[in-house]
Amino acid sequence: MTTVIVLAVVAAAVAVGLVAAARRRKALAEQADDELGALVARLSATRHGDDPPAYRGTVGTRACLLEELESESRKLPLYLVHIRLACRSPLEFELQHQPSEMEARVLGDVELGDPDFDAHFLIRTTDTDAARRALAPEVRAALVEWRRRGWLERLWIVGGEVNLQGRANFRQRDAIRQIDTYLRTVTALADRLDDVGSTS
Repeated sequence: MTTVIVLAVVAAAVAVGLVAAARRRKALAEQADDELGALVARLSATRHGDDPPAYRGTVGTRACLLEELESESRKLPLYLVHIRLACRSPLEFELQHQPSEMEARVLGDVELGDPDFDAHFLIRTTDTDAARRALAPEVRAALVEWRRRGWLERLWIVGGEVNLQGRANFRQRDAIRQIDTYLRTVTALADRLDDVGSTS
């Protein structure tokens, strides 16, 4: 009889724990939806597609696309957000992770003379001076921090668009806040690119 009572108490405790966990998951999902809703509203964005989820909107006068990608190159799913933001600059460049000592450098890779940034990245570009002027200290610092944390996958500029791929998704509140941080930095970079383009 005692065993039956103990088992009933354990089963009740497990059931209460499962209900509490389900409520926490629901609350977190609602918070993420609220964060995403606020971001989408700020961009005056509309949803375009579900696979992958994507939103088109504007940042100021710039066209903007946010889309979620799933990397298939790893055993576990890795979710990335791809941000594309329009700019007027004809500059083209790609940020490369600094090669290890075992890897060969590619002819034309550029360093900026910023020891912290150069320790993490090389730049391939059509205009070295414009790239140096566009990558302001606060943008470089953000990129280095994201690289250290393993968040930044790619950054490139081509065809009048700044593109960033970073680790995040549309389902977690902290990830959505990170998307907002990515977007603010990409916007600052696009503003600098336009300024550099108008003075060159």
